Amino acid sequence: MKNEMVFILSFYNEKVSQMIVNKYGVEPLSALRKFLFSETYRMLTDVELEMWDFSPFGIFDMWEAEQITGDPRNSLYLRRGIILNVWKMLLRILTGLLRKKERD
Repeated sequence: MKNEMVFILSFYNEKVSQMIVNKYGVEPLSALRKFLFSETYRMLTDVELEMWDFSPFGIFDMWEAEQITGDPRNSLYLRRGIILNVWKMLLRILTGLLRKKERD
């Protein structure tokens, strides 16, 4: 797993730091440093969070939310996922209630 993690992290390091360069016009090394010393990166390296299936755009959105609000968890990317899961859960509950009502 360690070799895979190194490969995965190098992919995100390249993609996210390039997004930082493109959007904010900072030097590539500075962009990489900003990303590597962020809470977002710490979360990305936490194996228990399993964030390696997030798109680089999602990780960048988390990093940007962290820069603006101080917390990567304020990312719209994450909140959309939470909202979508809540809607799916509510839909399952309502479907179950409708089926129960039809049987009664």
